[in-house]
Amino acid sequence: AVILGFDAQFSYFDLALATLAVLENDAELIATNRDFQYPCANGRRLPGNGALVTAVENATRREARVVGKPSPVILHAILRERAVPPDRVLVVGDMWSDVEFAHNAGCRAALVLTGVATAADAASWTGARRPDIVLDALADLRPDHLS
Repeated sequence: AVILGFDAQFSYFDLALATLAVLENDAELIATNRDFQYPCANGRRLPGNGALVTAVENATRREARVVGKPSPVILHAILRERAVPPDRVLVVGDMWSDVEFAHNAGCRAALVLTGVATAADAASWTGARRPDIVLDALADLRPDHLS
């Protein structure tokens, strides 16, 4: 399998190697997530793992199976292992994939505006991407958000 997780050193050589592994060895293409950006210093946003996944998908003409967010596979496993019902969980994240991850697993989602997403983003999202709670900062999380 070719597993794509975020790598700031990702290069053309890596793209070529992943492409050859998938096309010549029929390797499965697996992605940890499809986050298109990640926040860094000075409010800048840089390409995230989703950009790398898209590059390999385009080169191979194969779609990656996502096992991390927004796929609920990992969260379902954690909830099962800990015997915690999804309706007792609040997932906190800073972008659409965190919100969708929570909802896809049956959990509630809080979006914190200290990362990638903006208040305008949150207001425009619909369906599984629409957060249950929007917080300016994690410090704004209150006990009543958890019930």
